[in-house]
Amino acid sequence: MPPRTALRTERPDPAQLVWMEELREFLREPTMRLDNAAAVQALYIDYCSRWHGTPETDRWNPNTSINAIGVVVGDLMRARRPELEWRVVADCRPTTLLLTDPAGNPVASPLSDVATRWMAKEMLWMDAYLHQHAPVATAEMTWIPSKLAQRPELRKHAARF
Repeated sequence: MPPRTALRTERPDPAQLVWMEELREFLREPTMRLDNAAAVQALYIDYCSRWHGTPETDRWNPNTSINAIGVVVGDLMRARRPELEWRVVADCRPTTLLLTDPAGNPVASPLSDVATRWMAKEMLWMDAYLHQHAPVATAEMTWIPSKLAQRPELRKHAARF
């Protein structure tokens, strides 16, 4: 029996896998590249800056946006490090997703990390985060000019809330 302090994880069950796919689908648009870190960062900046720029009484509940971006950030990490695996913290409510290495050690908790940065109004963190948890040999950069974050096809996502 592992010590009580050891984090117990398990593979996502079918309902959790469907939930993750629904979150990805929430962000999908014909022009949105969920496999492109720059596009995902631009979308995050757009959503987060508009949410923080809206009066508190008029804000939408950001949980779906945060969770969807978190799943996609995790997917970007897995694309760079295919050995990473999505896991669920056992006996934890609400569902807490994290990525683990092949030995089962936690590497990152993208949904929680996106939520923390969202609430702190951090905008330019994604590139460093991806490089910290899933470094690549090339000089891939996620930062792009802010004009891309203002593209009409990206801005319409928030209207879905």
